Amino acid sequence: MKTIDFEGLTCFTFNSELSHSSLSEEAKCLVLESGADPDYYAQQHFPPNKPSSKRHLFLPVKKEISCFQDSVIRAVVNIREKVQGHLHIYPGQVIFENKNHQCIHMQLEDLSRLDLLLEELKDRKIKFYSNKKIGSYESTLIFKKHTRFVKLMDGIYQDADNEFRYFFQIPGHIEFDVFKHGMQQIKNRCNFHLFDTFLSHYFVKDTVHDFIGIYSKHCDSNRFTELQEHIKEIFKKK
Repeated sequence: MKTIDFEGLTCFTFNSELSHSSLSEEAKCLVLESGADPDYYAQQHFPPNKPSSKRHLFLPVKKEISCFQDSVIRAVVNIREKVQGHLHIYPGQVIFENKNHQCIHMQLEDLSRLDLLLEELKDRKIKFYSNKKIGSYESTLIFKKHTRFVKLMDGIYQDADNEFRYFFQIPGHIEFDVFKHGMQQIKNRCNFHLFDTFLSHYFVKDTVHDFIGIYSKHCDSNRFTELQEHIKEIFKKK
């Protein structure tokens, strides 16, 4: 059994390509979709990640609302009571039409629940864009979810609910542009490229802890200590 070292609300920031989802017509609003598994920087024909059955959906919110995060979390609690199951629905942010928008991030396997989810969200005055065709584009995505951290070794953790997601704690706080530049340096010089990356923040009491996150179904955990040293060097506290 996995031992949870700590858990709480965690922010995830990453880049991904978004495109118009075929579910938009059924949802009667604009739904954006990214690949079910993140891409990684494979350079030597490594095996691809196996497709997931989950659809990764992002619904831009048309008009910004106050206490958005609270509204989404309360809606999810209500929906969970109705469907008697765990739901992957998170408050977030997406770049749409070159502007930052509040958004709903959903990871769904059972698409029959989509109408129920949207009905509950709309009851909370969350308004979505009308369905329209858009081309694929690169976006910075942010969402928050409750995360349970399993300690593997000092400063390195695994997501208790996703065995392919890992967190490397860093001593200071960094912005996303600094994160992207630093991780590209590590990938270029250290032959670490069999994973995708994200920046993560864990909120506890009156402080925030930053993590470099990696995701892959092909991670070599024997190299985690080596990767950790490179991360510490690149992202050392100034």
